[in-house]
Formats: sequence, structure tokens, C-alpha cells
Amino acid sequence: MHENLTQSQKNPFIPGVRILHKSDARQVRLNNTGAYHWLYPLSEINDSALFSYIRKEAMSDTERPWTKQIHPNVNLYVYILKGSGQLLLGGAYGYEEETYPFHARDMIVVPRDMPYAITGEWEGFCLHAKMGTFDQPSGPSKFPHPILTVNRPPRPTQQERDAQFEPGSLHYVDPLFTQCLVGTVPYTDGKKLVTPEEQTRANTLFEAVTPKEVQTSDLNNLQMQRKNPAIMGARVIRKADAPDFYNANGAGKQCMYPMGWADDLAVVAGTTHLADSDLERPFDSHAHPDVEECKYIVSGSGWIKFGYADPKFETETYEFQEGDLIVNPRGVPHYEGGSYEALTWHTRTNCFGNIPGYAAYPHVAYVYTKPTRPTAEEEAAINEPGTFIMMDSRETTNIYMPNPILRVEKNPTDMTYLRPDLFADDKEFIE
Repeated sequence: MHENLTQSQKNPFIPGVRILHKSDARQVRLNNTGAYHWLYPLSEINDSALFSYIRKEAMSDTERPWTKQIHPNVNLYVYILKGSGQLLLGGAYGYEEETYPFHARDMIVVPRDMPYAITGEWEGFCLHAKMGTFDQPSGPSKFPHPILTVNRPPRPTQQERDAQFEPGSLHYVDPLFTQCLVGTVPYTDGKKLVTPEEQTRANTLFEAVTPKEVQTSDLNNLQMQRKNPAIMGARVIRKADAPDFYNANGAGKQCMYPMGWADDLAVVAGTTHLADSDLERPFDSHAHPDVEECKYIVSGSGWIKFGYADPKFETETYEFQEGDLIVNPRGVPHYEGGSYEALTWHTRTNCFGNIPGYAAYPHVAYVYTKPTRPTAEEEAAINEPGTFIMMDSRETTNIYMPNPILRVEKNPTDMTYLRPDLFADDKEFIE
């Protein structure tokens, strides 16, 4: 940790931590979830308000059930690394009940203001943005995790029962769950004011006028979410919705989870990188203006350099391994290497209310270097230094800037054959 702090002092005008190791996290069993959490110490200037690794046991469903709760103004995201379970939505405050099974490599999306609980036995990590896509903060800057308690499930000890919050209580928690602000809100359980037939007609009207984007190919999930048609967005995004392809820019295997415009996360990408690419196909150095890019290391190890190729910065170097969370500071060039699997994301609005790109093109990058490539085809796919690009959330379409727009073209995603070694073991994922 001391070495990392020394590195960050090379550019003292950039506030905030660059890397959080799993050893930096606070390990607790949270009373409201009944699960074990490793809480990473994010700060007030981070775009993500909460990040925790979660290990949930199946026995907790009977001994310590997940408290049904709501997160006002913000979507909650849980990426499942192993195991399976169910996401339970609605069932209170006027929402119909929705139920979604999930498995490893699926991503759960809990819509803002919607009651939920999670069951099963699984491990994964959980996060949400500090600012919602509609420019609503998730809470006070020091207490950015809002929780509205819906029910009071059983607990096996008196100490745990005494620590529970009453249904209807609203509290804001700091990222390490060491302090909270407690209040109440005038929520009352929703009552039906119309007949079931009238409700069906009203739901049909909601569905007709609410903008939607198909994020998942799971027809059962799409049918289920019609129970609450005014709530936009997918509830569970399957790994099958994010097929692997070869990213010529990063020289690795990549997949892009299909985020919609109403999501608080703009980009969620899975990446597999091999160290032998660092010699023949090194990563380019690039920056993301106005937004942090976070990378969770699922497995393996490697290194990352900040400030490379921009004379305004000194170069900082950090080593990472499984369980580490890397925070790429906004506007700072970076590139990395090693053999690792990671999940990368950034928010749609940063913690200062700045929006990167446009609603349809929220993934913005400025290119500093053009590394060599062994084939002319790959060489043509690499951008020139000084290029400013806006991409959609799936990285299928690029807009090249500055204004006026120079060109719009499809990003090549059919170059898998250039790296057959990366895809040799591809098969349907079985837990």
C-alpha cells in the first residue's frame, strides 16, 4: 500500500486512489443481506458509490433471509462470478412480483425504487453509481448508499434482531457500512384503485408509451418484466447476451453486456488478456474524459501504467492480481498488460454531474499511442494518436471527432480468426 501511495504522488494534482486491493476491503456479514461482504473503501470523488464482493450461502435463505429493500434514485448491479440463485422483485408498494433465475456470468440489474431480495448460493460483486442517469445523486456525498427497508425477516439471535431496521425506514450508509443516517419516508404499501381488467389496460398503455430497448434475448425474462411495464430496462442480462469477440485494439477476447440508455452504467465489458500479446500486440494508451473507468480483476495478474505518453503526467505503475479493483482516473491516459480476466465498467454520469458523450454514444476515448500490429488488417483497425472517439455501449459503432464528425463506421468484431488461441477453449459455460 505504501508503494502505491508513493506512485500516486508522482501526479499529486490527481486526487483519489488508483488501485484497491482485496486486502484493503472490510470483511463483514451484513445483517440486512445475511451474506458476507468485502467492502472496498471508495471515496467521495469516485463515480461508483459502492463496491462490495459478496459471498452468499444457500442456508441464509432460511436462517438469515435477504431483507427486502429499495435503493431510491439508483440502479444496483450485481455480477455473478459463480453459483446461482433468484432475483425477486416487486411484491410491495404497488409493484407486481417478478422472479428471475440467474447463473454464473449473468449480471443482475435491480431497478431504482423497486423492492428486491436475492436468494441462492453464489459469489459476485455489487456496485452502483454515485449519480443516476437522470442526474439524481444516490445520497449525501459521505453516505451514498440509500436503503429503504421493506420488511423485517427473521434473525436467529437477539443481537441481530435488535440491529434490524423497521419497515419504512430510510437510511444512507457510507461505503464501508460503518455509519448511517436514518430517517423515514412517507411510503405506504400500494393499493389497487381499479379492477384487474382496468389495470391490464393501464399496463398495456404504459408499455405502449414507455421507450424500451431490447437488452436480452431471454424471452421468459422479457415476458416477466411486462408485469411492471413502466419500469424500463432488463433485470438480468445473460452472458449469452454478450458474445465474445476479438478486440483488435486491446488484442484480447472481449464481450460487451448490452446496457440501455436508462442504465446508470454506460459500459460493462468482460476482457481476457494474455501476456504474450504485450510483445506483438501491446495495448494502446488512451484516456476517458469526464469519467472514471473501473476494472475488477476476476483472475490472473498484470500491471497498469497511468500518465503514459502525455507529457503533462509522470508515469505511475501498479501491479494487480485477482480481487483487486483498479480505478482509472478521469482524463488520465492508461494502458496495461499481463495475463488476466477482468470486468470493466464506467458510469453514465460522473459524480460531478458531467455526462460523457451522448445518450446513444456514452463511451468516450482519446487515443495517445498507436502500437504496432503484425498484420495489415489489425494495423488498419488501430486508431491514430489524437483521435477522439465516441462509442455506443456495445462498441459496435464509432463516431470519430472532433466536430464536425469526420466519419461514422461499424467497429470490426469479426476478427476472431486472427487470434484462434484466445478462442480455442470456447464452449457453453457450465457451472
